[in-house]
Amino acid sequence: MPRCPAHGQAVRLQPPWQLCPRRRYVNQIIYECEAEHYPFGIEEALEEMCTAVWEAAVQIAPYLTKYRDEFLSAWGRQAMYGDTATNLVSMTKNCAVSLHFDTTDGPYSIMLWRHNGAGSLDGGHFLMPGASIKVLPTDMTIVVLAAGMVTHGTAPVLESTGDARRYGYSHFLRVPAMERVARLIKASGGKKKMEELQVQGMKRVLAARTAADRKARRDEIQKQRDELLKSALDGEALPEGEHLAFAVRGLKWHRDIVKCLVWQDFKGKS
Repeated sequence: MPRCPAHGQAVRLQPPWQLCPRRRYVNQIIYECEAEHYPFGIEEALEEMCTAVWEAAVQIAPYLTKYRDEFLSAWGRQAMYGDTATNLVSMTKNCAVSLHFDTTDGPYSIMLWRHNGAGSLDGGHFLMPGASIKVLPTDMTIVVLAAGMVTHGTAPVLESTGDARRYGYSHFLRVPAMERVARLIKASGGKKKMEELQVQGMKRVLAARTAADRKARRDEIQKQRDELLKSALDGEALPEGEHLAFAVRGLKWHRDIVKCLVWQDFKGKS
């Protein structure tokens, strides 16, 4: 998620078991500081928020449930927040985001805007230039978007008065993260077991007395995770034909096939 020093800030929220080992986010530090409380607190709040937004979006776009059911295998469903097709959430505040595609995301993303604080905002339109769409988000605006195929972004907030803030929340399915988690769930013996292993690992890191010891423990945990990811594929057959992918990676359908289906749907509704 791009950071926007001149126009606000952005942060991505996700469980620590979805983190790429070479990318650190602020929430991982939060989880480590509150390891005793994991998976409560922010994790429960995120699932509650994702569920509420998903249910609201399904009322607008009922086809979301179809793509969730056709895109995700049983392992993939366990890697989501609740019964949604969301495994990551990003948040921006008065933030500009360059025009882009989300090439590693699932079929659809859900975007929600909230306003807070007294005052006014000028600018900050949501843009989909290929569809000639320019929308000024008001409080509780929701957009369902095939984010991997439609160029989109957010213009800068040109001027603000008082303490007015416009928060933008993107709820999406990041496929590589989902594949890692689905494999970890399988190799660990279930989602609960995987979460228990994560908590144990964080507690070991917190118990380290020196920076060198902390790094060594992190490296050891990462090695164990890599072995788990590798073991998840043991005994699995290679996908046959163009429609199937590894069920253990969380997928029923190949991403490119689903994107074609989404594009056909999108053209039919435009």
